[in-house]
Order: sequence, then structure tokens, then C-alpha cells
Amino acid sequence: MVKAAQFFLEGDIELLSAALNYNDKLGVDIYGDAMFTNASGQVAQVSFGFDYFYQCHYEILGTKGKLVVEKAFTPQPGFSPWVQLENQDNVERFTLPSDNYYINMLNYFVDTVRTETDWHSHLDAILSQAKLLDEIRIRSFR
Repeated sequence: MVKAAQFFLEGDIELLSAALNYNDKLGVDIYGDAMFTNASGQVAQVSFGFDYFYQCHYEILGTKGKLVVEKAFTPQPGFSPWVQLENQDNVERFTLPSDNYYINMLNYFVDTVRTETDWHSHLDAILSQAKLLDEIRIRSFR
């Protein structure tokens, strides 16, 4: 959820609010929410939950319309996700071809390791994500 907020908001983002539900018996956060903003004032609201109905989708709301992508990040192999574009006068839905997210992720990692010579941008992005995750944890358990 944090990585998606970073991707869509671009640049440095700031945590505005956060809430986590920690399960003592399992020793993990089982659901939570966070709100982020960027320098332009755009906002991302994100939620996750291990005990929720599986959705893994996102919506981007703009001044002229909305984009919805279903099963966006981890669709099972063979699944054909859909994308919906809406504006004041029209709704269009497109079905995308199925693909294997897990194979693509591994191929991306291997290609990056083999071809990248400057790792600083990757390391900076990972460090930024880790700091935001830590800030969510700290704010949630004050």
C-alpha cells in the first residue's frame, strides 16, 4: 500500500494519518489504513487487511473522471483484469490480457540486478518506503 502511494503521488510523500490493528496472538498487523500527501496537495488513501475479502484494486479520482483497476497488483496467473474509465458522460471498461505477475516480478528483479550500474535510486526508494512504514507503526501505537 505504501509503495502504491509513492508510485501514484510521485516524489516525496508525507504521512497525514495512520491506523493499524495489531493482533497480539498472531504477532502481526492484520489490517490498517493510511493517508499520504505530496507537495502538490494530492492525497492517497490506502487500506489493507489480511482478514478482508480479497480485492487488491485501486481508484484514482480526478477533476474530470475516475480510473478503476481491479486485481491490480497480484492477480493469479490466467486472470484477465479489467480497467474502467469514467467521466461525467461515459463509462468504458476494458479487459486486459492475462499475465503472470510473479514471473514478471522475478524477471524484473533479475534484469535489474544484471543491468543496473547505479543502485542509489533503488536504495533511496526502499529506504523511503521503510521510513514511511515505520512512521505508520509509530503513529498507530502512540
